[in-house]
Amino acid sequence: MFGEPDMNDDGPGGPQSRILDGDLETLGLQSTLKMLALGGKTGVLIVQTSSSRLNIYLQDGAITRLEEPSTPDPDLLGLFRAMGRVSSDQAMLVPQDARKDLPAITQYMVNNGLLSPAEELQRREFVVTQALSRAIRWEKGRFEFRRDNSVMRRTGGMYTPSAGQPMNVDHVLLEALRLADERDHMTVRPLARTACARKLPVASNDRRLASLSPDAAWIYTLCNERHPAYAIAFALLIPEAVVGAWMTTLLEQGLLELVDRRFEDELSRSLTQAIMRSKAALEKLPRGAPEQLMMELALLMGGFINDLLTHHARFSRATRGRGDTTPTDASRRMGQLIAPTLDRASRAYPRMEGLIGVEQGQLAYNDIKTLNKVVRGQELITCYWDAARMMRAMVREIYDAICADELGGLRNGRTFDEPWAAFLREVDYEMGRLHQWYTWQSGSRQAKGNG
Repeated sequence: MFGEPDMNDDGPGGPQSRILDGDLETLGLQSTLKMLALGGKTGVLIVQTSSSRLNIYLQDGAITRLEEPSTPDPDLLGLFRAMGRVSSDQAMLVPQDARKDLPAITQYMVNNGLLSPAEELQRREFVVTQALSRAIRWEKGRFEFRRDNSVMRRTGGMYTPSAGQPMNVDHVLLEALRLADERDHMTVRPLARTACARKLPVASNDRRLASLSPDAAWIYTLCNERHPAYAIAFALLIPEAVVGAWMTTLLEQGLLELVDRRFEDELSRSLTQAIMRSKAALEKLPRGAPEQLMMELALLMGGFINDLLTHHARFSRATRGRGDTTPTDASRRMGQLIAPTLDRASRAYPRMEGLIGVEQGQLAYNDIKTLNKVVRGQELITCYWDAARMMRAMVREIYDAICADELGGLRNGRTFDEPWAAFLREVDYEMGRLHQWYTWQSGSRQAKGNG
């Protein structure tokens, strides 16, 4: 089970630097750590199962830090901003190289008085005990210990997490066992530590909010799609299982909803693609006769609305994850979404009544193409202008309604924000040019009539 050290090789990274390895079934994590502590070992203990990995760094038999390579670092700066511990001005001063990972931002905060050395140790110990409380129950997997003298590095006068106070193995193991026992006996099943949830819109005077304990209120405050349960636990220094249990309770109370990261990535990608298709089509429109451009713009935005509706049929809250949703049901829901918008737009632009409608959950607007067979001259130009303005208004309203339904209030910073803003800028630019032409053209015809 055990590999013997090769004293002729001092390199920390090569295979010969491994001095201990084995199966967790034979020698559990608790016994392994105690053995290394008694031996006063310095190096890294790597513990791995089929789905998890821990790197536990030791110095002279004490733990200095713990890393989970497969788990993204908590966004400590963002969490502290949400908690009011770091102001916007302070956050702006943080250099980019200090934002790269948790040790870097922790070092910056300590060096700049945003975090005390005592709290840094507390947070480092929190990470260790939370991870060990899970790993101490692992029965299948492997471990290996490698010599690594870099754990002992110091930097002249500057604090670094790796140079912080080591943690006694017996102390952290006792705390980890206590946390594991408490988790095993919880009456509320906690959400997974990687689960993300976002707040649902509620009134500020909602009784459910008023009844929350201080811990639950903070957990509710920090819940958004960017902060998993383990990150919130780290920010508040509340055990991960307790945070997960509170999130379960808040879900049951209707104050939170779970976020499926993979699903939301697909949602963002689908919406971005719809925007980019219309943006590319807009760039290819012929800039010939203004009245022709009005018609083409109206048709393009009508197509974009239908693209949005096709997207929304898959990602709306009413249909997402429901395998029994039929195409007929989806069409009916999309028709219900667009009908109020179409009704308001038709009243604002009465010339379009009867020309634009809804068929099978999509916007029907092909009659705009044949307007020139029904009307002529200035009336045709005015109809085209109304069609373009109506479609522009509907695009904005339907897009906002879809985002509000699919994403709630947390839509800023999305990958599709910039493409959407760029698309709107180009549409508004073309509409501005057409408005100038339409105003001039209408005034010119009126002057001729008066003359």
